[in-house]
Amino acid sequence: MNDRLEGKVAIVTGAGSSAPGIGNGRAAAIIFARNGAKVLLVDINEAVALETQKMIADEGGESAVSAPIDVSKAEDCAQTVKAAVDRWGRLDILVNNVGVSTRVRASVVEVPPEEWMRVMSINVLSMMLMCKYAVPEMRKAGGGSVINISSFGGLYPSTGNNAYATSKGAIISFTRSLAVDHGQDGIRSNCILPGMMATPMGLANKKGIPETESERVARQKSESERRLKGTLLGIEGTGWDIGNAALFLASDEARYITGIFLLVDAGASLR
Repeated sequence: MNDRLEGKVAIVTGAGSSAPGIGNGRAAAIIFARNGAKVLLVDINEAVALETQKMIADEGGESAVSAPIDVSKAEDCAQTVKAAVDRWGRLDILVNNVGVSTRVRASVVEVPPEEWMRVMSINVLSMMLMCKYAVPEMRKAGGGSVINISSFGGLYPSTGNNAYATSKGAIISFTRSLAVDHGQDGIRSNCILPGMMATPMGLANKKGIPETESERVARQKSESERRLKGTLLGIEGTGWDIGNAALFLASDEARYITGIFLLVDAGASLR
């Protein structure tokens, strides 16, 4: 255990994992707990949040679960913030990590409006709602750190991914606006832009077409090769890379940093 976040209380949304393994939220939660924070684990799926809690407990860390929680609903976000404050008396760190991909890859001409709004609601409205209730508690604590997880795709859209790219770009603007509005409250607001990460979500079968085990292995091998070729460093990123970036931004080592977006992409943005 380290003490970079000793005495701090953190909320991490999407703290479970969409499939077995270590996603961005799970990694951030575990790393925060390793560094002394008390962490409220938020997820729409209670079972996967409990898995993260067990991982933290096995290492001697402290956490609690708030689930099932739908962060696109105001009442659920208010309940989550209240749960953290009721349990530990304060709130210092919020990691807004919940996000979804679009189910329909299409240009704005073909994408159904209801799908576009679904992505915007889960990816952007959820962050606004969590901050709406978290910021007043951070004020009471004398300040805090908000870390929003956006995407490389918010700056560099891929073809037919309009809804997703728009939502991730909006997160960058939201983060910067939050920094402007609440810097005087001692609240720092920063944004992480993961590249093409080898996380459970990144490894998922996005086309939804049934596949055999051999087909899954072949697909993931091909995708891995594409990710490697797309970077300057020739390595794959994992949830731990995002978790470590979040740790830095949450810690006092980043006390003079607000309103930034941090690309964690092994240089893919320079390709």
